[in-house]
Amino acid sequence: MNRANGYVALILCLLAFTQTALGQQAVDDIPFEIGGHLTGIKLGPLETIFTSPDRVFRANVFNMGYPGIGVRFGYNFDRVISIEAEGNFFPSVNEGELSSKAQFLAGLKAGIRTEHFGIYAKARPGLMYFGSIPFQERCTLTCVDKTQTNFAFDLGGVVEYYPSPRTIVRVDFGDTLVRFKTAGPTPGFNSSILTPAQTIHNFQFNVGLGWRF
Repeated sequence: MNRANGYVALILCLLAFTQTALGQQAVDDIPFEIGGHLTGIKLGPLETIFTSPDRVFRANVFNMGYPGIGVRFGYNFDRVISIEAEGNFFPSVNEGELSSKAQFLAGLKAGIRTEHFGIYAKARPGLMYFGSIPFQERCTLTCVDKTQTNFAFDLGGVVEYYPSPRTIVRVDFGDTLVRFKTAGPTPGFNSSILTPAQTIHNFQFNVGLGWRF
């Protein structure tokens, strides 16, 4: 009887192990994921030069936060490496601006993942669209483009929590670099405004949900 009980216990242990292994394999066999999130970007200071007949002074535009929403699509090669693409829209405007902003990023995510948690680094180049450059809208019929689509590069980290094999709670954080082109000089009333070409650092933060399929 003791030997029979031992065999039964061994079989139950093997079944439990097999079920766990199959369940884990099922999770690893779900390569695609899609998600939505709330995002916020703190744009760094963008230097702008104001020139009048009697003085020249420099000011920093942007230098404030912009909330937005976004979507993300990804493909997992394995537990370590993924590729993903993300689009974000920032509807709010501040002083000196007349239009919203949008962003597209795509690149690699790599790190470690357990059954319930994942920690990753990300590197994603892309583009960021600005519907207006602050204070350049004075130019009505001549001189400069009022919009810019600029190169962007997102470097940062990702923390994920998996409540179930198919659901994802995700937090992103990092530095989104944006390379601005020259805007201006824009003529005004007895003055001009110039925004030189420059690269600015911008802290960006996402919180969202995802689904594997």
